[in-house]
Amino acid sequence: MVLLFALSISLLGCGPATTPVKNTAPPPKPTASAEAALANRNYLAAAEEFWRLSSQSESPASAERFAMQAALAYIDAQNFDQAAAIVSATAVTDTTATRIATLVSATIGEVSPGYVYDPDDIINKLQTIEARSLTPYQKSVYHRTLGRAQYSLASFSDAATSLNRALDYQQPAHETEAIHQQLWQAIAQLTGEQRTELISTGNKNLTAWLALKDSTNNVLHDGPALDAAINAWRTQFPSHPANLFIVEQLYEISESISGKASNIALLLPFEGRYQRAATAIRDGFLSAWFDDADTLKPIVNVYSVNPENVASVYQTAVGNGADYVVGPLQKKSIENLLQNAKITVPILLLNRINAGTISAITANPDLAFKQERVYQFALSPEDEASSIARHIWDRGHRRVAAMGTQTKLGERLLTAFRDQWESLGGTILRTVDYGGDQSRYANAVRKTFALDYSTARAKQLIKTLGRNVIHSPRARKDVDGVFLAGLPVDNRQLIPQLRYFGVANVPMYSSSHTFTGIIDPGNDIDLDGANFGDMPLILGIDSDNADYDRYQANWLRSGPQSTRMFAFGLDAYQLAMSGAKLRYQDNVTYRGATGNLNVDRTGIVTRNLQMAKFVNGVPSVGLP
Repeated sequence: MVLLFALSISLLGCGPATTPVKNTAPPPKPTASAEAALANRNYLAAAEEFWRLSSQSESPASAERFAMQAALAYIDAQNFDQAAAIVSATAVTDTTATRIATLVSATIGEVSPGYVYDPDDIINKLQTIEARSLTPYQKSVYHRTLGRAQYSLASFSDAATSLNRALDYQQPAHETEAIHQQLWQAIAQLTGEQRTELISTGNKNLTAWLALKDSTNNVLHDGPALDAAINAWRTQFPSHPANLFIVEQLYEISESISGKASNIALLLPFEGRYQRAATAIRDGFLSAWFDDADTLKPIVNVYSVNPENVASVYQTAVGNGADYVVGPLQKKSIENLLQNAKITVPILLLNRINAGTISAITANPDLAFKQERVYQFALSPEDEASSIARHIWDRGHRRVAAMGTQTKLGERLLTAFRDQWESLGGTILRTVDYGGDQSRYANAVRKTFALDYSTARAKQLIKTLGRNVIHSPRARKDVDGVFLAGLPVDNRQLIPQLRYFGVANVPMYSSSHTFTGIIDPGNDIDLDGANFGDMPLILGIDSDNADYDRYQANWLRSGPQSTRMFAFGLDAYQLAMSGAKLRYQDNVTYRGATGNLNVDRTGIVTRNLQMAKFVNGVPSVGLP
């Protein structure tokens, strides 16, 4: 054994010399340059490199994948048309490319103002994608797109989860703050049960978001207390992403609550069809200003605006020292203002704009839009219908019928009522239209209360028995309330039909549109029994306005519509003075001339109407 071992050593030693093998670097990935551009947030360079790879690829599948990656990067480079052109020009057959193409299609609908935004469609598209199969960059796009669509559908718990996941990945600079803001807004609108469920997931970042909300929620008006709360939170969560934007925003909000406007610009349309409304709003606003006993009340400057000049007038007003803006009134003016001017001071819009418009404006980095500066106050049919729905719910009703005229107003009232009612958990048993000739009012009552069905049963019984039977149609018993969406001329004919068929004992509710605003017992006797909501100023109910009797004496003679606009102006002044406190302090309400006002954390002013009931043709308040 020793000899064999020695021989083996000898043979090895006599072999030819070997050359050491050098370690050579692997060839660079084809996508290395594009991925480096993504890592550096140079999305345009990444898109162009992916597009170059697509045009040079010999593999059809690779060419498709590179093309779709180029389209996705073009979106974050905010070149939406190029992204759309690539998707439409590329016939995608590869599985991976199809997945990216679906993500592109969903994302471009969410971020681009030039494409239709349908959150349901976006979520449906994203649900076909296996998120685990995506690259980190693609996941960043996936989660933020999903979260925003969920937010648009008021799925705030899901939105918070998705947006929080998006922050696990690098985002474009113009997206990062927007994601933080929307996540914070979603957190603000969670129910107690949803908060508990999120905490139970064990996600530390989400728990920290909720902890920041809890610790600062009720101390925003108290600077030292807020500072202590934030310092304690930072000690526990020193590197949390909320430190980037939201903490600073909380300090800004606290400062805005404790401070008051010193120079208000009132932007109203004093020419054209809105002139009369603008004049009444201005007079109400200035009346509230005159009545303000504060020795440091603000300067008020009034400007005439229209959709064409509103952006330049806004800039002039801010240049003249305005630190708060009220208006404009027209939706077109509001949209043009928000899309063409940087909103640098708090603004109380005198109308409501849709969430899609806000999303598009927020996505534009040039506007530096911050939603915490914006308040929305409207006198809309939708607000009134929602207020009535909440009142009916509070009265204990759960199963109602809805009756409306076949008009734009009737449709708007019915749609808003249904949305609010169903969100509360109520059931609408039947929706029936009415109006026109006398027979249509009667038919509407028969359909609503299933009286035709009762009559049909009686006829069948007569046929079966072969003899006459004394019959009185019986109304369905499961209707515990009726919402009427019509004008006085309609309801004066409908309600007598309800009495005729013996169902007027079912509580009836309507918006202010059932009352002309003028006491008229001769005509309104037919409205007896109807409950409706309206402004305290119209109904003669006291509010928090100090010199209320003077307002009534000087303005009720000007006509109901002018009075409503005057009341709108009164409350607009009060919101300009204390809207931030209403927005950021829980359970705070202002008893105004247009109703009881609340402001939610997104700046939407909610108006709860004063309820009245027609008795002997006259509105009476304080009745059960």
